[in-house]
Amino acid sequence: MDGKVAPIFHARSRPHQVEEEAVRRAIYLSRFAHGHLYIVHLTTSQALSAVQETHDGGFPVWAETCPQYLLLDETVYLGEGGGDFIATPPLRSPKDREALWLGLAQGGISVISTDHCPFTKEQKRLGMERFDRIPNGLPGVETSLPLIYTHGVYQGHLTANQLVAAMSANPAKIFGLYPAKGALEVGSDADLVIFDPQVEFTISAKALHMNTDFSPYQGFTCRGAVQLTMLRGRIIAQNSQFCGSSGYGQFLHRRIFEPDNCQFWSTHEKASSSAGGPAGQED
Repeated sequence: MDGKVAPIFHARSRPHQVEEEAVRRAIYLSRFAHGHLYIVHLTTSQALSAVQETHDGGFPVWAETCPQYLLLDETVYLGEGGGDFIATPPLRSPKDREALWLGLAQGGISVISTDHCPFTKEQKRLGMERFDRIPNGLPGVETSLPLIYTHGVYQGHLTANQLVAAMSANPAKIFGLYPAKGALEVGSDADLVIFDPQVEFTISAKALHMNTDFSPYQGFTCRGAVQLTMLRGRIIAQNSQFCGSSGYGQFLHRRIFEPDNCQFWSTHEKASSSAGGPAGQED
């Protein structure tokens, strides 16, 4: 490795061109096979352009990104504890980060997921001497909604409706769970999240419930917090405490995705407008 083993070389060994080439190759093969394509963990403006061009041309391709690519950048690899932020693909530049927000607002990116990986600091630092030995992935499922609301809706990158589409309705449609999931209507599962946009808090790993001892967003101030969560009409979490019961989850049979039958949220909604396959398993 020629001595290039510090965390920053995790990013430099996986340049933008690699992601763009992989995305364009996947699109080419998918079109050749007349299939649908779902691209996970999109991180670069170049790869986003490839998806947007293909989607605008009418071919069924969808992309997803994660909170870390919207909120962090590769400069964290240069700081103390930089290895804690190792994930694949790596964090990118501030320019890419802004491109991803624009991609969400304009419809080039359809889904925000977390790729939640709750490694501890001790586990991360098993590879402290070489970046290629550090467990890949970041924790973030518990903080995802407040962070995306704060940096997306509150800061004007997205509308509330676009947030709900990217984090609920669109993934439910793409993965064949709609309208049981991803909708609030007669016949749906009455899955609800009560979110108070007026609450302010600072993220601290000590106050979180994730099975890890650190958060990549330690010290981030959030505007808005989840107050109550319901699953199929039953309260399972309230005031940051789990109050559900073991065994209440259900096995979910997913249908084949038929994009022509799914109406996705408008991709050009102005940010100033009002808020408004295989089997799966519920969490």
